[in-house]
Amino acid sequence: MNQAINTCITGLNSFGQGFWDYAAGIFIQASVLIILLLIIDFLLRKRIRAVFRYCLWMLVFIKLILPASFSLPTGIGSWMGDYFPNEVSMAKWIPQTEEFVPTTLNIHQRPILLQPVVTNETAVSDIFQGYIPLETPMMNETAATGIELEAISWQGLVFSGWLVGMLVLLGLLIKRVYFVRGLIAKSKPANERLHKTLDECRCQIGIRQNIELRLSGNTHSPAVCGLFKPTILIPAVLLKKLSQKKLKAVLIHELAHIKRDDIWVNLLQTILQIVHFYNPFVWIANAMVHRAREQAVDEMVLVTLNPETKNYSNMLIDIAEMAFWKPKFGLRLIGVVESKKALERRINHMLNRPVPKSSKLGNLGLVAIVVIGAIVLPMGRNPAEQTALAASVNDERIEDNKIVPGIRVGEYTFGISEDDVLESLGKPKWIFYGSERYTLDNLPRMYYMVFDDVSFRIHDDSVKEMTAISPYYKFANGLGVGDSEQKIKQVFGEDFKIKETKWKDFLAYEDKGLVFEINKRDRTVMEINVSPIESSKSYKNTDIVNKIIVPGMRVGDYTFDMSKDDVLETLGKPKRIFYGDKRYTLDNLPRQYFMHFGDVSFHIVDDSVNGITALSPSYTLTNGLRVGDSEQKIKQVLGDDFKIEETKWKDFLSYKDEGLMFEIHKQD
Repeated sequence: MNQAINTCITGLNSFGQGFWDYAAGIFIQASVLIILLLIIDFLLRKRIRAVFRYCLWMLVFIKLILPASFSLPTGIGSWMGDYFPNEVSMAKWIPQTEEFVPTTLNIHQRPILLQPVVTNETAVSDIFQGYIPLETPMMNETAATGIELEAISWQGLVFSGWLVGMLVLLGLLIKRVYFVRGLIAKSKPANERLHKTLDECRCQIGIRQNIELRLSGNTHSPAVCGLFKPTILIPAVLLKKLSQKKLKAVLIHELAHIKRDDIWVNLLQTILQIVHFYNPFVWIANAMVHRAREQAVDEMVLVTLNPETKNYSNMLIDIAEMAFWKPKFGLRLIGVVESKKALERRINHMLNRPVPKSSKLGNLGLVAIVVIGAIVLPMGRNPAEQTALAASVNDERIEDNKIVPGIRVGEYTFGISEDDVLESLGKPKWIFYGSERYTLDNLPRMYYMVFDDVSFRIHDDSVKEMTAISPYYKFANGLGVGDSEQKIKQVFGEDFKIKETKWKDFLAYEDKGLVFEINKRDRTVMEINVSPIESSKSYKNTDIVNKIIVPGMRVGDYTFDMSKDDVLETLGKPKRIFYGDKRYTLDNLPRQYFMHFGDVSFHIVDDSVNGITALSPSYTLTNGLRVGDSEQKIKQVLGDDFKIEETKWKDFLSYKDEGLMFEIHKQD
C-alpha cells in the first residue's frame, strides 16, 4: 500500500517540479510582454485604430501557447536571454530511476569476490578444491525493508493547488456553457419581419453565413453565442423601445462579432486564462482585449453605418439604460454592453475620434504586428547561441575540458573518490538515486552527485560514470551538449542503439562508452554520459604485477589469513564499514561486517578476513579476466560449471569450485 502511495507522491512531486519550472519561465516572459503592451497601448491608443491595438494584444495569447524556449535572432531573448528563464524540458522533471538512467548500454565495473572454504590450511592444492559463494552486501541490500511514506514537496503542493484552481474555473466554464444553452432553449424564434431586417444587415456587413435570430425574455442586452451555429439573442422588451434604424445598428454590432470570429477568440482567451489563472497580468491582458475588441467592433459598425453613425451611439445609450437598470446584471456573453465604465470609454472613443475609413487591419498594420511580434515574442535563447556562449567561457582552458571517451571528462577520471570530487568542486547542487534525495551525511552505497556542468555516478565512494551537462565540455571533434542528434550520428556513425522513453531518448554507442540524452521535442543533446570501456587507456599505467588475483589465496597483496588489524595497518582507515543496510564505525564493530576501501573490500568475521572483493580493473586474474569484462568472456574462459543467482538489478555468477563469484550488471 505504502509503495503505491509513494509512487503517486513521486509522480506528483515530479509533475510539480515540472510545472514550477515551466510556470516560472512563462510567468516572467508573459508578464514582461503584457507590461510592454500596456505601455505601447497607453502611448498609441489616441493615435491608432482599435483594430490594430486589438491585434497587438493577440500577441499575449500567442505567447501563452508558444514554449518559453521559443527563440528567433530578431527576438529580445537573443539580446537579453539571461534575463528570461527558458522552459525546462520535461526530461529534467522526472527523477532518475533505474528505468531512465542510461546504464543499459554502459560498461560498468563489477567486483570479483573470492572466499575460501574451510580446508586443510597446509595444502595449497586443497585450496582450489572447493569454495562457496559469499552473500555480498549488494545481496543484503535487496532484502525487504519497511517502506516509509515519501513527503510531498512544495512544488507538488503548488501543482496540486494549480490543478484544483484550474478544475474549479473549468467547472465555472462548463456552467456558463449550460447557462447559454438554457437561454437559447427558453428563447423564441424571431418573426419573418425581423429575419428580413437581419438579412439586410447581413448583406450590408458582408456575411453570407446563415444566422439564427431569437427573442429572449431572460436577457437585458443583445448578445451573440454559438460556435458552430451563431445565434443572436435579442431581448423581447428591446423591440418595443428601439426604432428600426437603431435595431439595425444592434444587429450589425452582433454580426460584426460573428464576422470577426470573436466567439472563437473569446473561447481561446477563456481557456488560456483558466490555465494561467495564477498570473494576474493575464487577467489584466484579458480585460484589455475585451476593451479593444468592443472598440474595434464599434469601428466596424461605424464604417458599415456611415453616414448614420449617430444612430449607433444613441442606440448604445438606450440599451445601457435598460441593461443597467437591474443591479445584479451579469450577461456572461459577448454582447453590446458589458459594464458602465466600458460603455463610457467606448462612447468617448467614438466622440473624440473621426469615423475611420476602414475597419480592416491593412497590409501596413499586419507588417507592423509581425515586426513587433518578431521582437517581443521570442524571449528564449537559441540553442546554438547557448552552446557558443558556454563554449566561449574559459576558452584558454578548453584543452582541459575535453571529453575523452572511456577515459575522462575534463580533468575527472574513473575511479577517483567521492572525497576527490568534493575537494575539487565543493558542495554538490543535489545528491539523489532514483526518486530519493540525500545529503553528504546520509549517503547510500550508490548515488548521483550533480554539480553545475557535470555529474557523477558514485558507487562505494568511487566514480563509476560521469555526465557532461554543459557545452563547457566538448569532444576533440567539437561536439557537445546542445548539438543536434543528426550531427552526433554524422560524426560518430550508425553503430548505435536507441532507448526511447516518454520525455527523452538515449542514443548509445556501446564501443565508445557514450550515451547521448536526446531531447524528445527538439532532438538536441541534453547530456552526455561517459562510462569506462574495456579498451580504456585509463588503466594502462596500473601496476598489474603486484595485483594478480590467485583464486582462494590472495587478491594482490591481501590474503585470507589477515586479521582486521593487518588490514587497517596496511590500508589505513576504511571509507565505509557496513553490513546489509547498517553502517558502523571502528568503535562499534559487529561480529560480521564488510570493510570497504577504494579498490578492494573485505568481508570480516570474528576479526579475520573471510572474503575479498576486487572493485577495480587494476586487479587481474592470471587468465586476464578482470572487472569490466563481459559475462560472455567469463563463461568462455572459466567454462559452464557455474550457478547464477538473479536479483532485480544484478546477477551473481558463481564458480564454486574456483572460489569465485562475479557480480554481473543486469542491463549490460
